[in-house]
Order: sequence, then structure tokens, then C-alpha cells
Amino acid sequence: MTEIRRIRDKFFWICLGFGSVVTVYFLYRYFISDNRDLSAFTNYSYKKQFSVYVPFYLLPADSIYERSALEFSDYAHEVFLVVVNEKKDELRDQGLMPSLAEYSEYVRSSIENALKESNVTDEKNTVINGIPSITKELEGRYGSTYIYYIFTVYETATDFYQMICWTTADLKPNVKKDIYTAMQSFSIP
Repeated sequence: MTEIRRIRDKFFWICLGFGSVVTVYFLYRYFISDNRDLSAFTNYSYKKQFSVYVPFYLLPADSIYERSALEFSDYAHEVFLVVVNEKKDELRDQGLMPSLAEYSEYVRSSIENALKESNVTDEKNTVINGIPSITKELEGRYGSTYIYYIFTVYETATDFYQMICWTTADLKPNVKKDIYTAMQSFSIP
């Protein structure tokens, strides 16, 4: 009987240890790790200049913003995403030589000009796939509709890129993680 208790106790502690390791792994994987599961995303490239993974429910579009390199939409749920490319040479020709922070403020003010009661709710300066970037989240009102914006500005040696997404504020909890993952996937070959 003592032998059975010893084996049972040993089995219990082994299971407890294994369960603890598995729990820590999953907590790390889903709450801390930057490794994102892109299986529900589609990779899009633009003229071999950049690529981005976009959530499966956003489909390519062509009439959202005339200056966008890539644009995607889910019209049924009013979720929109555009990627804009701006050459630094073209900005210099206009007498402009903004830093990344200044360019990000330009994008923010352009968005806020279309909104009422807008405010920045989050801002992150980071490096995404080796590219210096700034991500900002804004909320505001367009007419009677509350809108949620999230955008990231990326700076390379020759270009600025903007990835801008917007939707109604009530859809923010449903799309924020996907859009943030898409913005983190932006890369230059």
C-alpha cells in the first residue's frame, strides 16, 4: 500500500510540474511574446517595395484614397485600411524635410482635421522589422458617429510609409488586435 501511495504521489507531482510548465508557456505565448499567428492573414506586396499581412476579412479595394499604394476594406462592417507611400525626394522638392516624429504629427493632424472631439489615446515609438516607426491611436467623432483610428508611420532612408486603419468605435475591440498585428507585419525586402 505504501508503494502505491509513493507512486501516486510521484505521479501527482510530475503532473503538477508538467501542468505548470505548459501554463507558463501558453501565458508567455499569448500575452507576452511578439510572435503572432498570421494564419488568418493574407500577405500583400506592393511593387516589391514593401509587404504587409492583412486580416482575411479585409479585401483589396481601389476607391478609398487616391494616394494609397494598397487599400483594403470590409464595407459590411465599415473597417478600412490604407497604405500610403511618400518619397522623401518629393517632400524635399517641396521644401519639406520632416523627421519621423514631425511626419507622424502631420498624419495625426490630417486625421484630426476630419474629426470633432478627437484625442490621441495611445502612442508608441518602436522599431518594426528593422524600420523606425511610430504608432498612434485616436478616437473622435465624424458627424454623429464615433470613429477609432490606428496608424503607424514608418521611415526608411528614401521613404515614409503610412498604414492607417479606421472603423466605428464600437468595433474597436473586435479589430484592434488584428490591425495591430498587420501594422507589426510591415516589412521592406
